[in-house]
Amino acid sequence: MTELQSPTDARVFCLTKIIEIVNYNMISHSIGLVSHLECPC
Repeated sequence: MTELQSPTDARVFCLTKIIEIVNYNMISHSIGLVSHLECPC
């Protein structure tokens, strides 16, 4: 866990993780919307 040694690196590491999670959620949400639109139910 060397990236947590300096405060700046820790912040960048956290931001990177947040961005990854947000991107993953957006992609999952988009896929969910598309599959919902394709389903007549």
